[in-house]
Amino acid sequence: MRNAFNLPNPLTHDLFKNAKEMNEEGFKRLFSCYDNGIDRLNAILHQDVYKTEPRIVKGRRARDIVSHKLQNLQIVVEKHKEKEKEKEKEKLNNNNNNSNEEESSTIKKRRKTSENEKKLLEKILHYNTFPEDEALNVLKELQDESTGWDLKRVKTYWSNYCHKKTSK
Repeated sequence: MRNAFNLPNPLTHDLFKNAKEMNEEGFKRLFSCYDNGIDRLNAILHQDVYKTEPRIVKGRRARDIVSHKLQNLQIVVEKHKEKEKEKEKEKLNNNNNNSNEEESSTIKKRRKTSENEKKLLEKILHYNTFPEDEALNVLKELQDESTGWDLKRVKTYWSNYCHKKTSK
């Protein structure tokens, strides 16, 4: 707290980052708060203790300043972060729509292997080490069957399923 007020420009501290009252009117309310409080307490003293004035309870809870709770400030910060994430997602979507295939291949997508593709891939599953030559032949057949197949995907399929095949 001391650090926030000891800075040359306290407005730059995180404590005051989301405060909407950091303007001329807000400062006037803040500086006049003490004097207004004394006036209110004197009025209550005369009304309730001394009973020299009629009792007026209306307006006793009035505040001239807005009080902030840490929880409310954290909610504002979280909403701000969510908006930034949405903007980043929109930028990524726009970039993906405009990008070439190399950039879009960096994003991992889960693809379901069809039954026909599984039949073609069974040819390489019985090898203990990855068969490059056989895999290239299977890759050509897969590319004729459907799109989205490359050698990396074939290797991934083989590494995921070759051990399961041998352990059965």
